[in-house]
Amino acid sequence: MEILLFYCCNNTCQASSIYWGILFIKIIILLFFSILFIQSGWDKVKNHQENLSWLISFFKQSIFKGSELILLYLLTFFELLAAVLSFFSIPLLVLGNSLIGQVALAFAAISFTSIFLGQRVAKDYVGATGTTTYLLFTLASMLVFILL
Repeated sequence: MEILLFYCCNNTCQASSIYWGILFIKIIILLFFSILFIQSGWDKVKNHQENLSWLISFFKQSIFKGSELILLYLLTFFELLAAVLSFFSIPLLVLGNSLIGQVALAFAAISFTSIFLGQRVAKDYVGATGTTTYLLFTLASMLVFILL
């Protein structure tokens, strides 16, 4: 549902600032997630061995011990997918299609939920608190896309 209000003055109709303000907020949200996940996903690709070693140490006494490689691949996939979809959904959003942006945010939510699960299982409660902030922002962003 797009909110597009028009006002007319002297026989000239223009879109209201509400529409442009909401569009601007949605673009900033998508840019934020593009930057966040391009950096994070690229780091996982570029520094694959370092990330894997860290995960092996992180999960050494958890139920995820021995699954670190597949978990790293899955998280990298979800993050890069969220990054690409966020970035390429911006021009589509300007053209009036917000569906790809919503899908990007869904993959962002999956990424943060996965990270949160890993942190809780590894008993990294402080890290899980920080991830909760990102997840809540993601869910709020999803609401912006769905309701506005």
